[in-house]
Order: sequence, then C-alpha cells, then structure tokens
Amino acid sequence: MSAHEKIMRPVSKLPEVGTKEWGDLVENEFALVETSKRSTSSYEEIMTALAWYFGDDGYYASAESIYEIINQEHDPIETIAKALDDYREQ
Repeated sequence: MSAHEKIMRPVSKLPEVGTKEWGDLVENEFALVETSKRSTSSYEEIMTALAWYFGDDGYYASAESIYEIINQEHDPIETIAKALDDYREQ
C-alpha cells in the first residue's frame, strides 16, 4: 500500500488528542466512528441548546431555569432560534 492511499478502519470513538492512539492516525488516514442509531429529537436538541446557551462557565442551565427564562422573553422563538444556532456553531 502506498503512502498516499487512504486507510479506513472502524473505531468506536476517536482517540483523545495527545494519546498514543491519536499519534497512530497519520495524515490522509480516516477513522470511521460508530454512531448511535437513535437520532436526537428536536425537543432534546432544543433543550440541550438552551441549557448550554443559558448556562454559566461550562455548567448547563436546568430545565426549570430554561422555562423561567423563556417565559420572560419578549420573543421566545427568536431566543430559542439564536440559542440553537449558537449551539450548533460551537
């Protein structure tokens, strides 16, 4: 196999950066990551995004806090959309 051929091998997750296993992945090598067959529901993604958006210093906001904040928003749909956009961009 030449140095320019791409190698694919299945792994359950990508190795941590800086570990020996990560060092074994070389330029132009791919790792296939196994993913869960269950997709996240829209509700779960929105709540996770809001928990992250309203969280503080790496801590996620509770569902109770999220509902309290959203109920006080002038345009809650706009706030939810912004939180989801920012969460997806992180």
